[in-house]
Amino acid sequence: MPSRYSQRAARLMSRGGGQYPLSYGAMTIEQFNDVLHADPFRSFTIHMGDGRIFFVKHRDFIARSPSGRTVTVYAENDKLSILELLLMTELEIHASDQPGAAA
Repeated sequence: MPSRYSQRAARLMSRGGGQYPLSYGAMTIEQFNDVLHADPFRSFTIHMGDGRIFFVKHRDFIARSPSGRTVTVYAENDKLSILELLLMTELEIHASDQPGAAA
């Protein structure tokens, strides 16, 4: 049975985008996986607690550690950033026709 978060992610993606709700102000592995493995995939922007943002154009530009605690985001110029999942404050899911707005 899909989780409450999975259902919310599916609704956001069917509408074309939106902001993913976070529980207790921190991202959970389940919430992150819902967005990462959505079909069809939608680009999204990760917002961090310190104000930094990271645009994820496609699944090929992101990897999750086996423990799920950290995420590696790759930019198109091969720059990479390793992020702590619990420091993420929002996943902004983009409409399917919206080009990458944030970098």
